[in-house]
Amino acid sequence: MSEPILSTMWAQSRFTHLIDFFAAAREMGFKRYELNHQVTETMLEGISPGEYEIASLHAPCPQTIDLIAQTRNDILPSSLDEEKREEAVSMVLRSVELAAYLGTSSIVLHLGRVNADWKLERKLREAFRQGKKGRPRYRALMERLKEARALQKEAHLEAVTRSLAEIAQHAHLKGVKIGLENRYYYLEIPNHEEMGMLLNLDPILYYWHDTGHARALENLGFTPQEEWLRTYGERMLGVHFHDIVGLRDHGIPGQGEIEFGALVPYIPTEALRVFEFDYPYSPEEIMAGWRHLEKTGCL
Repeated sequence: MSEPILSTMWAQSRFTHLIDFFAAAREMGFKRYELNHQVTETMLEGISPGEYEIASLHAPCPQTIDLIAQTRNDILPSSLDEEKREEAVSMVLRSVELAAYLGTSSIVLHLGRVNADWKLERKLREAFRQGKKGRPRYRALMERLKEARALQKEAHLEAVTRSLAEIAQHAHLKGVKIGLENRYYYLEIPNHEEMGMLLNLDPILYYWHDTGHARALENLGFTPQEEWLRTYGERMLGVHFHDIVGLRDHGIPGQGEIEFGALVPYIPTEALRVFEFDYPYSPEEIMAGWRHLEKTGCL
């Protein structure tokens, strides 16, 4: 079983250079790391191949545009604007190049979204927070959201398919595997069914499981977490471990509601195990999460 990996998500607002992040992580016992989409060119300065064990990259890395701005401006592999789609693909190809340079063979990838009525999803999430799940109006809102997504999804899936063909071709040349991550929002791509279709496009494409994302959608009433794992566990490249309370994720395992022991049978021995914890948590809390994952058999 692979050693735990600490994501640079914890580095944001803490460190201006990765060297300082690596030093802090090593003090906690981490030997392997994931570089996420908040890592800039400046943060990478002075990092040489082989100096640190970079187990995975979370595209787009290095950051050339803030991820919120990227999403807001639809610079995504799912974009129907060809110029924006090509820009998004270019950013992923830069991540593939960086991975190859650093000797990393695994990349986590977000694929984008269906541009349907986002107000419906915001209303559904607010209704959940107000404790209205299961009520007739909540169920009706879910159905409206499903219908809105279904009406718009085909063109976006076609764009994603073209993007993945370009990304996979370059990844083959560089010997880098691409992990397609399950997402936090219902309108994002892929949903449970679409994941299978996309994985069949190329053998270099794998499944990347995110525990918090899966539980968030399960809490809303969509696909249960274990259904994702039952269906795609055998194609799993890695997993992002973090806990959740309601819809607030990236928490420390053991402080939320996920029963991590129930996930263990579905996680392949060779899967990468990444701690994707938010930056406010202390080293002591991170170590407590590590112990909880060990206790539940995830490590």
